[in-house]
This record gives sequence, C-alpha cells and structure tokens, in this order.
Amino acid sequence: MASISLLHDIDQLGDDWDKLVETSQSPHLFLTSRWIKTWWRQFRGSAEPWVICVKNQDSLIAGVPLMKKDGIISFIGGEDLFDYHDFVICAEDTGKYYQLFGSFLLEAEWDVLDFTSIPEASPTIKYIPDFFKKKGFNVQILEEDVVPGIVLPKTWDGFLQSLRKKDRHELRRKIRRMEESGQYQLRSANLATLDDDIVALLDLMRTSHIGKQDFLTENRVHFFRAIVKEMAELNYLRLQFLEIEGTPLAVVLGFDYAGIRWLYNSGYMVRADSLSAGLVLKALFINDAVDLGLEYFDFMKGAEAYKYRLGGKDSRLYQILIDKT
Repeated sequence: MASISLLHDIDQLGDDWDKLVETSQSPHLFLTSRWIKTWWRQFRGSAEPWVICVKNQDSLIAGVPLMKKDGIISFIGGEDLFDYHDFVICAEDTGKYYQLFGSFLLEAEWDVLDFTSIPEASPTIKYIPDFFKKKGFNVQILEEDVVPGIVLPKTWDGFLQSLRKKDRHELRRKIRRMEESGQYQLRSANLATLDDDIVALLDLMRTSHIGKQDFLTENRVHFFRAIVKEMAELNYLRLQFLEIEGTPLAVVLGFDYAGIRWLYNSGYMVRADSLSAGLVLKALFINDAVDLGLEYFDFMKGAEAYKYRLGGKDSRLYQILIDKT
C-alpha cells in the first residue's frame, strides 16, 4: 500500500532519493539530491520546501521536489541553473502515481502551480494537465525552450560523418588550424587543481560574452563554486581546458551522468577567437564522450548556432501553468 507525505527538510534528501532518480523516467542530473541541496542553500530565500514523497512500505518509489512561495507551488530551482525539471517516478504504472500526486496537490492551498522545463518525452505533460482539466482548473501548456543534443555514434569518424558536409569541412579546418598554431594541450581538472581551475572557468566565462558577465552575480558565482566541487566528489565533473603553452584559451564545464554528457557552460578567450578555440574544444569534448562510450550529448537549453554546427537536434521543454481562476 503506497503512502504519500511531505518532506519539509531538504537535508533529508539522500541516497534513497538518488536511487529513485537513477531508476526513474527522468534520470536528470538536476533532480539529484546534491544539485537540489546546493541550489537550496544559496537561493531558497523565503520559499518553503515542499517535497512530495511516495513510499511503498519503506521504499521510496516516487517523488517531486517542489517549493512554495507567495501562493505559487513550483519545482525547486530556477530555470537559470536547472535545465530540466520533472516528477520522479520509477514504478511501471505511472498513471496511478500522477493521480496520487494530483489528488495530493488538490487538497493543498495554492493559487498557481507553475511547472517549468519539463522534457517533451515526459509523461508529466499528459497526466498532470489531464488531471486538473477534469477538475475544472485553467491549464496552459507552453513551449518554453529547445534543448539540442546528439545521439552519440560509436566513433569520432561516425560523428564527423553525421554532420552536414559544410559543417564537417569547417570543423576539420578549424581543428587543423589549431594544430598548426602551436602545441596545444587538452587538460582536465582534478581535485588537486580544482580551486584554481574554478577561478579560470569563471574568468573565461566572464570574458567570452557580455551576457555571462551579467549572469555571474555573486550568488551564482557561489553556486558554481559549490556545485563544481560537489560534482567532482561524485566523479560526475568533466571540466576541461584547451591550452597553448599553459595559457587556457577555452573551457567547457560538463557532467557525466546516466550515460549522458551534459554541457553545462563554457567560455573562451576572445582575443584568441581567430583560432575558434571554443568550438574546437566543444568538438573534442564530444569526441571524449564518444571514446567513453556515452550514449547522448546534451547541449542543454538554448538555440545557439554552434550547437547545430556540431550536429545538435532539437527536443523541447514545456511549462505547465495551472490556476484556480
């Protein structure tokens, strides 16, 4: 017999939650306990934790990490630092658990349910709107953003052949020019170099785009420092630099989780832009994922042109808005 309850202490999220995420319909890095707790410590403000947990005896079989603020119930984490959100269900009969979640939410006090960044393949997009429409609520399903990605081939040559002819030619040319410019090196951060590498990461992010300079507020800088260290401890971190003579020209910040490489952020030295260091490093980052036998490369939110030059294909994210008016 399943029981449902609220978890009001974020710090209680732990191994059982992470096992649920790993075996769920949505094994996204942003649903893990470390990611949620790191964000919560920095950004919770006046929000109240509202994590719904479903257990069968002592086993956690479903959950959803929510928070409540000013009459709005939403997923924990803003869209700026979480690329995906979702309900977390590992049971086969998912419809039954969405009914359970819906009934639980129906009994709660709120003005708006605001569920953002839900992947297009998620059952959430069907079950939650259907439940609340039948109860007479005003429900909107809005397209929010695109998340380009690549189903990874088995080899680097296979990846190159998957690109459009023009893009394949340009990428080969850029890599060759990088090789001819001098001795370049790919370097991965490790626990011994991590503090200095975080500084270099943030510096290259700031200098590569004026928007990233504005994005890196004090709170977000604290978050980046914390999440990089948390992910390094779990061996999910993939922080790589392209350097010439010890000078970093470009950086990529990514994570390997659930057979996927997640490209979370990047930066490059603008004065070295003629070498296309940022694009070359991203291509080599894909090559590294191929070599490791990963299944998918996720460029994450946004329709930046380089993602499509590197073979990205769009999937979409949706927002579900439900209000009582």
